[in-house]
Amino acid sequence: MVDHESKKIVKNFIDFFLQSNLADSFPWLVLGKGPTFSQHKNYDLTKYRTLSLNHALRELAVDVAHLIDIEVVADLDWLLDRNARYVVLPWFPHCQFKAGSKSLDHYLTEFPVLAKLASEERLLWYDLDTGGTRHGQHQPIVVSNFSSEAAVALLAQAGAKEVFTLGVDGGTTYDKTFADLQATTKFANGQLSFDSQFSQFASIISQHDIKLAPLGVECPISIFIGASASEWLPAKVLEYSIARHSSITTKCHFLYQANIEIPKPKRSDCQGRTPFSFHRFLIPELKEFSGKAIYLDSDMLVTDDISQLWQLDLGPSDLLCAKADTDYQRQSQFAVMLLHCEKLDWHIADLIKLLDDGTMSYSDLLHDMKAVANYRAEIPITWNSLDLYEPGITSLVHFTDMTQQPWLSNHSPEEAIWLAYLKEAINDDFITLKQIQEQVNCGHIRPSLSRQLMTSSEGEAMTLSERMAVDLDFVPPHKLINSTSSIGQLTGKLLNMFKSQKNKP
Repeated sequence: MVDHESKKIVKNFIDFFLQSNLADSFPWLVLGKGPTFSQHKNYDLTKYRTLSLNHALRELAVDVAHLIDIEVVADLDWLLDRNARYVVLPWFPHCQFKAGSKSLDHYLTEFPVLAKLASEERLLWYDLDTGGTRHGQHQPIVVSNFSSEAAVALLAQAGAKEVFTLGVDGGTTYDKTFADLQATTKFANGQLSFDSQFSQFASIISQHDIKLAPLGVECPISIFIGASASEWLPAKVLEYSIARHSSITTKCHFLYQANIEIPKPKRSDCQGRTPFSFHRFLIPELKEFSGKAIYLDSDMLVTDDISQLWQLDLGPSDLLCAKADTDYQRQSQFAVMLLHCEKLDWHIADLIKLLDDGTMSYSDLLHDMKAVANYRAEIPITWNSLDLYEPGITSLVHFTDMTQQPWLSNHSPEEAIWLAYLKEAINDDFITLKQIQEQVNCGHIRPSLSRQLMTSSEGEAMTLSERMAVDLDFVPPHKLINSTSSIGQLTGKLLNMFKSQKNKP
């Protein structure tokens, strides 16, 4: 039996974290067994607090060794004492890669190394959501598939603000250092790929507002959205959809809020086709001509992890753009771009001057991107799917048909997916119903959108006037007048006409 004193000195990780120097200003580095593990040799690890996942501990000393499965304790044994300053496990460790029923204090009698760590106040615990009962006062840590999810969530809940990773990779392989474990521990939980851990990372980032990224990857992901004030709602839903899926911390910027003046071209044939046509050329200057950036139009929705786009290899190119969509017979698209800001010496006044003096045409600048010396159309078309969402295939939906954009028309064939994200954003308090009503009042979005969101249940019937209001949201192509704000204003006028007719005797 374990004596009372041994039980008392097994401490809760979060409480211990807050009371010890683990909560200092050092960023954290989580080390797993994936292919990038060996890159740790390229970094000065003394600049980080280190946390190992399972068998990564056997290769280097760390501040904290994190384990979920009791079998890993048996595998590492006295390496836990030699290489870890502290060891942390769930109060109910997993056994045979499944939720276990025996508590951590029970295992002190089975594993002398755990008893030794406990006696030295180096053994820590936390509640995992798979445990039979909650042992402490803190919220249980959620894990879906892999221990990396629990480790990152544990650090975030304890208060860590910067967490980097090495060897926490997607795919199906370990680093060659762990080749001997390929046949024994890899996917012992029944998973087929390590990719599934990233969706949980996105949730952790949103919940705890932490900086999370693989070590050596620029973070946060800088995303610049082309929009005017009229596109606030679609841009905001786009921002939410990006954060909803990103396993790396993101930062979105609405380009209409940039404090850089854009001169109006003198030539009539060079005027912007939208209020934000020239916005994308502000990005390198806004990034102070350093690092990378992603550009997106506001009429988009992201349904996948944008870190995939962020980590594409720019190689010698200044810019990557979306591949041509041959099904739509369209050329390469510059509505989705990955920019190498250090190589793009764009100054908007200089570019507009090239339009004014005839050196470039509008098409040269916007459609052929002749302001770039070297670009490649290598972003997959799944990241610029034109007016089509295919589950499991589409990574980004681009609502290019202005007569059927779901915030302007109730006749969009892809209305359901956009509305689903809008409703999630409202449930997460990212967007409020008051803000939506303000956008309706400004004529920026269709009036019936408010009705759809306030309907208590999908089966609730609309009145005749409400159904007619929905129909009036649709604006035929010949009624379009340059800007999306005009669409909203026209819809409002039609609604007012309907109301006045209804009130006549």
